[in-house]
Amino acid sequence: MPVPLCSFCSAPLKNIAFSEARCTHCGAMNRLDGPQPVTDKRLHKAQSGTSYSKWVRGIGFVVACAFLGSILLALRTLENRVFPPPVPEAPLPKYRPADLRALGEPAPEISPIDPSGLGALEAFDPLAHLAWFETLARSWSPDARLVALELHGVRASGAMDVGSPAADPYVRYAFASKSRADAARRMAKLGAPPATAWNAIDIVLKRGLMRATVINNPSDDRDPAPVVFACGIPQLVDMWRSRGLGAKEAYNLELDDPRGPKPDYTWQSLDERLPHIGNDCRFRP
Repeated sequence: MPVPLCSFCSAPLKNIAFSEARCTHCGAMNRLDGPQPVTDKRLHKAQSGTSYSKWVRGIGFVVACAFLGSILLALRTLENRVFPPPVPEAPLPKYRPADLRALGEPAPEISPIDPSGLGALEAFDPLAHLAWFETLARSWSPDARLVALELHGVRASGAMDVGSPAADPYVRYAFASKSRADAARRMAKLGAPPATAWNAIDIVLKRGLMRATVINNPSDDRDPAPVVFACGIPQLVDMWRSRGLGAKEAYNLELDDPRGPKPDYTWQSLDERLPHIGNDCRFRP
């Protein structure tokens, strides 16, 4: 018959003729006919083992998290080296009207110009906003005067969409300066380069963006005068329809002031060959 062992230290038990036997090695009391009682010493040993296990597991969890974090950091660093994150583009500067005084050499174009103050560009009225553009042009040259106005994609009502990102309509205002033309002629006699002959500017508004560009224009022979539109877009369209202009969703037309001692603005259709119409709303012969 095998000798029973102490349930605490596994030492062989003696005096096993009774129902209980004290271990001569560790002194623990062992029951031989049933489950062993949980003595204070045994409970302390069990609790110590449980706390130790928890402590070991906690350290292992922390080490595992640190190891995983280092791997993720290394992967992120490698990813940024192979695929560097995009650098955000700097916002485009917006030039206000006073900034057009720098237009010329060495800045033949300024874009974009802030369109604040023009209202809803999706229903833009190019004739009603002429004064705003005159103020803008005269920040470039105080004697700037309107010499041409092009409307591409204007509706019969007189409004046009120059604000939508995918819109095709656009408006172009051209202003000339007599004083700059005189200065250009004086510079030409001194052998100045052709760039100094710029005596006019184009201001174009399309898809919510506006830019100004210096150009050369021969209509530079007089000082500016107020422009009054006696004939609006709806009247122009009706008059041309009476001469055969077909009904369209939008129209293309131009107001031009040819060179001369007096203002002489006339409208022409860019869609069909039709008689010109004066700014007094009469057909020209």
